[in-house]
Amino acid sequence: MVIRKVLVAAVTMLLVATACTSDEPSTVVGPTPGSAPERTAPPPSTTMPPETIVVTTTEAPPPPTTTTMLLAEVSPPEEAASGRVEVQADFVVSAPDQIDDSFTLSTLSEWLLPDRFRSITTLSFPGFTFGEVEVIEIGDEAWTKEHGKPWLPLTDAELQEALSFAADLELDEATRRANETELYGILSTLPWDVVRRKGTEARRYSIPVERLARALVLLGLSPSDDSAAEGTIDVFLRTSDDALIGYDVDVSGTPDLLDAPVGDYSAGTRVQVSLAAHYELGDDLGIVIDMPIVPEIDAPEGYLPYVSEGFGFEVLFPRPWFIFDEPFDYDGYVDVVTFFDLETNANLVVGVEDLRGFGGLTLDEYADITVDQYEFFIDDVEVVSRSVLVTADGRNAWVIHYRGASAGESIEGRQLLVFAGSDAYILTYTTGGDTPADRRHIDMIFGSAVFSGTKSASDG
Repeated sequence: MVIRKVLVAAVTMLLVATACTSDEPSTVVGPTPGSAPERTAPPPSTTMPPETIVVTTTEAPPPPTTTTMLLAEVSPPEEAASGRVEVQADFVVSAPDQIDDSFTLSTLSEWLLPDRFRSITTLSFPGFTFGEVEVIEIGDEAWTKEHGKPWLPLTDAELQEALSFAADLELDEATRRANETELYGILSTLPWDVVRRKGTEARRYSIPVERLARALVLLGLSPSDDSAAEGTIDVFLRTSDDALIGYDVDVSGTPDLLDAPVGDYSAGTRVQVSLAAHYELGDDLGIVIDMPIVPEIDAPEGYLPYVSEGFGFEVLFPRPWFIFDEPFDYDGYVDVVTFFDLETNANLVVGVEDLRGFGGLTLDEYADITVDQYEFFIDDVEVVSRSVLVTADGRNAWVIHYRGASAGESIEGRQLLVFAGSDAYILTYTTGGDTPADRRHIDMIFGSAVFSGTKSASDG
């Protein structure tokens, strides 16, 4: 997970660079859309297969007087009424005798001058999509919509966080531009191959070994240039009709190349990062960005309601948490939805189990069976307490507090068990500690949940 955080932050920093605005000559990789707002973007885009065919090789060009001159012959229009940037980043960690650890970050940004902007970000792993986040900004107002949530207004602070996962890198404008300038300075001294890349002509620059560590710093993929890691970096500038329409960056090497904790990976592990960006600028791209419809939310401040009519329950969850709601059926028991906090790794799982085959089982007996099963899923499990709670809709429920370990990490958990109709509902809140914030969330979630039992888990 550490390497994922580093890579996602670094790639987003590159995305921020692609859509900046300035009165000074641009030194970013990609077009500067006139007076467009300084924004970047993240959508799912079709996976672009590798297609690199060497055409010819060119000697290193004479060093330009400025890095901007390096791209003079492929400069975009100075201004455009609208623009679109699509980016896809693929990450793969390959270790001997292990399944590859991989994920994809896809982004789409669109803007209309003078003050309308939209971005869509999707993070996906093999077999499922982590979530999609859409942001719309019109003038001084902004809104966001995440998977499973309604449109919500954004504060200024939330807008900055939503538009840039790289905020924690604390790179100010001057530092970012200095990094870009230095990177282009490196490229300006290198020979390039003219290749076909994703159906268009491109220049390929291979960063030499002696400049590898420094280039990683400039790309935002490593915090220092002290690394003696092994690897390669290829930079591709893609053109069409003498215009720059995108760039690709391919990175491959050992885990410490990207400042990943080497101890977490076995010998022979390799990390690969493929980043591709594509641009469109013009006065009539058919882009429409309208103000979204924001519903009124009836929930305590900081929380949102989640309603499942199909499985007959309603719960509150902390507003910043993400939602994964692809139900999985374990032969009568269904994990309906998972809410999770990326900052603390706390999570809430709501499950439903069909009781019609249990022959009149009582809630007390069900709780006993549940506790007996803890040892099969939790290492060194200890039941701290069992207490009775009356739910918001007047049902008797058990709350079980336990602690133990999972995958070598300490965990603290609480489960709410309640019957409604012919179903058992199990709310499981798990965290790495037992903080005041966790206890506040548990009280709010468990104390406000309601259950109807109108649809059995076995009926889907």
